[in-house]
Amino acid sequence: MNDKYVVFGWFVVWTMESFMSPNIFVHSADGPGDEYTYTDLCFRDDPKIDVCIRKRINDVVEQFHKGNDEFGLREFDPLPLDNPLHFEHKARLIGGKISVKNMMTEGLTTVKLLSLRSKLQNPNKMEVGFTGNFKNLLSSGQYQFKGYLGRMPINANGRYNITFKNVETSYVLKAKVKNMENSTFVQLESFRSHPPKFGEIKIFASDLVPGNAVLTGAKQLST
Repeated sequence: MNDKYVVFGWFVVWTMESFMSPNIFVHSADGPGDEYTYTDLCFRDDPKIDVCIRKRINDVVEQFHKGNDEFGLREFDPLPLDNPLHFEHKARLIGGKISVKNMMTEGLTTVKLLSLRSKLQNPNKMEVGFTGNFKNLLSSGQYQFKGYLGRMPINANGRYNITFKNVETSYVLKAKVKNMENSTFVQLESFRSHPPKFGEIKIFASDLVPGNAVLTGAKQLST
C-alpha cells in the first residue's frame, strides 16, 4: 500500500532537516564546543565524520524522541498524520481507490542508521545519503475502499492496521545553509528516496466485505 512511502518520506524529511542542522552536529575544527552539552560534535575535517554523524543521529533519536524545546524538536513517536491520504492501488488480486484518515504511526524510534555517506566540505552546502532500518512499525487508522477483491466488487470502510518488521530504507538529500536574523537554518533543496525493502508485513482491515462473516475481518500476510 502506498501510504507506507508517505509515512517514511514525511518522517525522514522532518527528522533530517532537524538533526542535520549544523548547530547540533557539524562544526569547523576551530568552532566553539563548550555550550553543547547534549551530544559530542562532529568535525568537517574528521576522516570518520560519516561514522560520527550516524552515531549522533542514532543517539538523538533515542534520547530526544519525546521532543526537546531547546533544539525545537517535536515529539515524533507516535506520529499522527492529520491530512487524509488518497491513492489508487492496482494488482491482480486486489485493487481500487483507497482513502485513509486519522492515521497514526508508531515505532519510528526503532530506526537505526546502518550507513551514511556525506559531502560536507562546503560549509554552505551538504549532501547526505543514508540507509536506515526500522525494526517495528505500526500504522493504523480508518479506511474507505472502493474496488475489487479477486472478482468480487468491494465498497467498504472500517479500521485498519499494518505492521511492518525489518524495513530498510535509503535516501539522498541535498540542502544548503541559510543565515537569517542572526540564526542558521538548513533549507532542503532536493530529496530522493529508493523503494523500501520489507522483511514482513501484516495487514488487517475490518469490515472489508460487509455481510460476509468469513471476510469481514480479513487479514493478509506477506513477506
